[in-house]
Amino acid sequence: MRLLTREGSSLILSNPLIRRYRCSLFRPANFWIYMTIYVSVVLLLLFINSVASQIADTPITQTEFYRGLYAQFLLVEVAILWVWATSPFKALIFKRIA
Repeated sequence: MRLLTREGSSLILSNPLIRRYRCSLFRPANFWIYMTIYVSVVLLLLFINSVASQIADTPITQTEFYRGLYAQFLLVEVAILWVWATSPFKALIFKRIA
C-alpha cells in the first residue's frame, strides 16, 4: 500500500504553507548571502576584540580574551537561532492573520 498517492500528493501540495516552504530557504543564492553576513559578523567580532585587547590599559590574559569571545559568539548564535531563523515564519504568520 502506497501512503502517498497522486491524490494524496495533490492534497498535500494544495496547502499554501507546504507550497511556500517545499523548497529550502537556503537555496544557493540565499546560502551565499547568509554565509557572507555570518562570516562578516565573525570577522568584525574578532577585529573589535583584538583591537580592544591591544589598547586596553590593563593587559588581559589569553583565557579572559577567549572567554569573552566565547560569550560574544554564543550571543550571536542565540540571536541567529531566535531572530534570524524564525523571521520567515513570523512574516508568514502575520500575513496569515492579517
